[in-house]
Amino acid sequence: MSNINDYLKWRGDISLKHDELNEIDELILARYSYFPFFKIEMELEETIRDISKKMSNLSDDEYNYLGDREMNELIGKSARFKNLKVTDYKESNDQDEEKQFSAITITLNDELKYISFLGTDKSIIGWKEDFNLSFTQDIPAQIEALKYANNMMKKYPNSKFIFGGHSKGGNIAVYAAINSSLENKARIIKVLNYDGPGFPEEIIESDKFNQIKEKIHTYLPQESIIGRIMDQGGKVTVVTSTEKNIYQHDIYSWQLIAKKFNKQNKPNQKSEIVYKSLRKYLRETEAENRKKAIDLIFKIFIDSEFETFAEIGENKAENIMKIIGQVRELKKEDKDLIVKMLSELAKAYISTRTKDMKKKKKK
Repeated sequence: MSNINDYLKWRGDISLKHDELNEIDELILARYSYFPFFKIEMELEETIRDISKKMSNLSDDEYNYLGDREMNELIGKSARFKNLKVTDYKESNDQDEEKQFSAITITLNDELKYISFLGTDKSIIGWKEDFNLSFTQDIPAQIEALKYANNMMKKYPNSKFIFGGHSKGGNIAVYAAINSSLENKARIIKVLNYDGPGFPEEIIESDKFNQIKEKIHTYLPQESIIGRIMDQGGKVTVVTSTEKNIYQHDIYSWQLIAKKFNKQNKPNQKSEIVYKSLRKYLRETEAENRKKAIDLIFKIFIDSEFETFAEIGENKAENIMKIIGQVRELKKEDKDLIVKMLSELAKAYISTRTKDMKKKKKK
């Protein structure tokens, strides 16, 4: 078994001209938007090789996640990717708007470009925006993604496009595609969502979704949690991961056989229970109450002066005391609202798990 970095070591010396783009290449390009472009001085147009050289001087801490540094070294030397041109880097973060957005455009050939949308980074504001999907659509990153996609399609009128992204990046890639004009939809070759949250039923069943449904392809690890938030439309492929639970969200744990994913028939039981539990919870609770509770939970972290969840683990005992101090400052009705939300989630999970166990016993 191998992962995407192993694939780069094995397949990196074969150019895209000699062996066309495959599903593993597409995941690598979706991942590429996670790289710390904001840490280097970007030209209007640069090759992946030149960008890799600049990023090789960065420290491990300046990369978003484990595995990205190794990929940077591999992709920069790879005959398959090093000469691809990267343009139109855009970053837009705003704590007041609760927005975390970034995207790049990669030219694959004279006729085809890949827009790679960044998923959730380590920032608390990035995770807050993800949770906002539980009570509202049209979050700022989705709107920014549509604007970016429209601008690229206008700027490059003779090109066709692939939209791709991991986590929230996958969600906003799908959002940009389904909200594009019919004219632009015709120029989108495929839309790739790697374990990103889905959409409410009314969106999945809408005309605008059905107009591009056949081009949407979602990839989920077998124990997916993030990708089971709401419904996915289009084709779904389940991939084997070496991790467990939420850690399967890490694409470096996804397993390959040669230049294809090692696939499973369907998500496992744990993933199904998560999906059904969240579905039940979202149907049975008021969106306004979910919004209030989520706002309060993230206010605790922000008021504790944390910018990332990683900071909490750096001095765990002291930081937990900070959080407890902020909780104590909350009004009683606010504490009650948080407890109510957590208990409703727990009830939905227990109810779904109990029903699932009964069905298994009957079989």
